[in-house]
Amino acid sequence: HRTTTSVWTTFPSVGSLPATSSIHVNSNGTNAAVSSLFEPKKGDVDDVNKTSTPIIAPADTILSSMPPLAPPFPPNCKSRLEYKTYYEKLLQNYRREIMTNILPSIPLYLRNDFLMSLKQDLNAQVQLRQAQNDLAQKQQCQEDTFAAEKHVEETKCLNQHSEAELVLAGTSLLSFIHSHLQDKEDTKLDTTNGESFCPQQLQWKITLMRCCILTNATPHQLATYSVSSKRNADHVYNLLCDPNLMKEILISDGPKYFRYTSMLQIYHSILASSSLSSVTSIHDNDEKKNNN
Repeated sequence: HRTTTSVWTTFPSVGSLPATSSIHVNSNGTNAAVSSLFEPKKGDVDDVNKTSTPIIAPADTILSSMPPLAPPFPPNCKSRLEYKTYYEKLLQNYRREIMTNILPSIPLYLRNDFLMSLKQDLNAQVQLRQAQNDLAQKQQCQEDTFAAEKHVEETKCLNQHSEAELVLAGTSLLSFIHSHLQDKEDTKLDTTNGESFCPQQLQWKITLMRCCILTNATPHQLATYSVSSKRNADHVYNLLCDPNLMKEILISDGPKYFRYTSMLQIYHSILASSSLSSVTSIHDNDEKKNNN
């Protein structure tokens, strides 16, 4: 999945007050504006919809009720460079937090298998491009291409084999990480003091989601969007303060081509139109009652 890949490939809390957000979720748990932008793909599994014992609180309940630690509010930025520096530092902090406190210590054999498979796959891709270039040159010079065509086919087979090996090694690595994160979520707490759950235990999930969004949206794109108006900067900040919205966006595979700023514009336009329609409808109903 793209979300998992984003977290893994970008590896390397600030604040203590909950932030207020203008994002609203319907009673059925879905966000109407987000649903109008994305169609979740069939087969996607929401990892938080699980049965749980009384000792383990459902993650979905925590994400919707806990006040997430807000990221530091952006300073009085006046240029795109200042906003870009702010987002870069924010992303750096989340990556460091992931590397230090969230990711497991990867066994050496898994590291070596993955790195070796990655190196072989990159070499196979280089060989395939070279073989294809040689074939194109011979065809352009109208030379005999039999040997070159055979070499291209051989390198294609080699490339397919290296890709399969890389997928296998990557799957083993991600399975190990997934198992670690699952254990981290399902850890039973000591209930001798009567407490069954500490909400801060799932702060690591919020950190992962923020890291994904900041990486995919890129500090440069977000800075360009934020510098245009204070309202746009608030849109980005409110997104990072809303665990449910971030989760819904990532589960929906995010906006096409990672155009998060376009998504935010459309999203808030939908919210504004919806709010205006609601106010107009209430006003019309009040007028009808008064006329009656």
